[in-house]
Amino acid sequence: MERLQQLIERDQWSELLTGAQDLYRQSVDSEIEVLAFSEKAAIKKAAEIFNTPKEYLEFTLTSQGKSSMFGFIKTPSSYIFSVKEEFRDLFAVNIDYNQFNDLAKNKDGSLRLIMKQQGLHLQIFKPEGTGRALTKENILQELDLRDYDLIDNAINEQLIIEALTTFELVIIAPYTPSFSNDSVFTITISKDNMEAFLKFSKPTEHGRIPELEEILTILKSQGVVFGVNNNYITEALDNELYNIPIIVAEGSSPKNGAHAYIEYTFPTGSESFKHAVRSDGSVDFKELNIIHNVHENDVLATMIPATSGQVGRTVLGVVSYANDGNSAEWTLGSNVHLSSNKLEALASQTGQVYLKNKEICVDPALEIATNVDLSVGNIDFLGNIIIKGGIDDGFSVISGGNIEVYGHIGRCFMHAEGNIIAHQGIQGKDDGEISCKGNLFARFIERSTVLVGGNLIVTKALLHSKVVGEKGVYVTGDKKSIIAGGDIKAQHEVVATIIGAESYIETKIEVAYSKKGLLKIENLGKSLLSLEAQVAEIVTQLSMLPDNSAKAKSLEKSLSVLKKQTNKTSEALEKTKENLHTLRATASVSASKSLMPGVKIKIGDSTLDITATQGSGTLKNNESHKINIESYSPSKFMQDLSTENTKNTKNNKR
Repeated sequence: MERLQQLIERDQWSELLTGAQDLYRQSVDSEIEVLAFSEKAAIKKAAEIFNTPKEYLEFTLTSQGKSSMFGFIKTPSSYIFSVKEEFRDLFAVNIDYNQFNDLAKNKDGSLRLIMKQQGLHLQIFKPEGTGRALTKENILQELDLRDYDLIDNAINEQLIIEALTTFELVIIAPYTPSFSNDSVFTITISKDNMEAFLKFSKPTEHGRIPELEEILTILKSQGVVFGVNNNYITEALDNELYNIPIIVAEGSSPKNGAHAYIEYTFPTGSESFKHAVRSDGSVDFKELNIIHNVHENDVLATMIPATSGQVGRTVLGVVSYANDGNSAEWTLGSNVHLSSNKLEALASQTGQVYLKNKEICVDPALEIATNVDLSVGNIDFLGNIIIKGGIDDGFSVISGGNIEVYGHIGRCFMHAEGNIIAHQGIQGKDDGEISCKGNLFARFIERSTVLVGGNLIVTKALLHSKVVGEKGVYVTGDKKSIIAGGDIKAQHEVVATIIGAESYIETKIEVAYSKKGLLKIENLGKSLLSLEAQVAEIVTQLSMLPDNSAKAKSLEKSLSVLKKQTNKTSEALEKTKENLHTLRATASVSASKSLMPGVKIKIGDSTLDITATQGSGTLKNNESHKINIESYSPSKFMQDLSTENTKNTKNNKR
């Protein structure tokens, strides 16, 4: 330890500063040891360590330094410093000492002298930053401190110069056997046989330290056969850590294996119910995130297998055994299967995944027993949704399948990739939007925006709403089924018992309306104009080129391709227009009881305003592209639907 203190004092004391700072951070009452060759130097260093005026410090001299016979100072004095109690709250340790203190960044060169069996080993270390390099005189001074003489000890001065220039380990003098002066080492083993310690004494005069091989031999002779760390031994010897028990072998404790467990890919427990947080940090109480959608063959959970236990060993090699981890069993519910390696649970179909009595289940249909309100939140589900209650204002329900609602539907956003069935009615309050790619069935619809990819079928009333039906709109449940107010568009037909109201409220009905068809005509028309412009450009370029030139031939090939594309686009455009023309010729508006004033009918480009009450009738375009009122013609779609319902009723009775 004395040699280690000398090294710190002369060449590496900034490391002591860092260690003292770390210690002081843990306790303001800490004391530090400072090694210095004078009291003045010790106080200065302590003040730097504590980053405080020297007047704030108090110290005790614990050991007085010694001088050699030649007058050189051989060892520094040791002081214990602390901060006076009355000043402890007035300063802080300089945490960034190593960053700002020049002594930490700039280190003088240093050396290491160790006597081993091969001889006296000298190692020179380079300076850092602006630190000063060692000189031959510095080394000779150190040799003098250790009572080495150039002549008596046969020290090779040339080898010293070599060490200074190469910075490699050099043996500068032979070892003269003197067993009484050599270091003596002992091996001790802890009571639990889990650690072995090496302790070696400081050699006297020119005695040597032990060799690694000697220590390993003694360790083996004492039965230490496991966990021996050669690096620990070498570091202790190289740093001359005399009279300090050093761990040189460590046993290993037994480690039980980890139990198998299942890792879910979807939230479970309290994590499965969380409110969404908006970008401004507020909580969206409608987004509860309680539905966890999965697709077919999605991984729902992974089995993390148990691991084997790891045996332990003492440094004497005695084995202690450990337990293997326990296995876990899959508990699978409906629509879930295991992968081929049995380590993954997969969804057998699209739906919502959840745990039920520790079973992993996938339900293709989501059933909500109450209203969609703050207790449920917004719904976004890949499968069918059944809502036993209604949908409150301001909520959204999105389904990858069908939506069936038994209660009242308010001002909400609802979309289904399939059908929507509203057993009661929809009151959008001029703000809601209902859309589906299939058919929509409702008892009544009022002040709503409705977009239907199939047919809209309402049994009671369609009032003051904006409706686009890609097929037909039917309001024919009973003798008073009515369409009144709003703007109704359909591709094939609009059928109701009564269209319009006695109050002359404006009711717009348009058939032969195809949003997809009109958009397709618009896009094809733009493409055709672009292709024709490209054809014209190439024709112009060809007119200015020789017929057989390479560029002319290349342009002719491009022109041929463009003409084919132009012809195909033109044919598609004409076909789409023809389909729309046919649609205008077959589309109709029908009222089975009455057609009221204030109704505006549009079939294709033809319009007709109803100014007087009409009885039942069917309105179609004639050959002159004018709208005629003909005798009421029952809708084939409604007849087919009625027949199908009758069959279903009989089957249910059976």
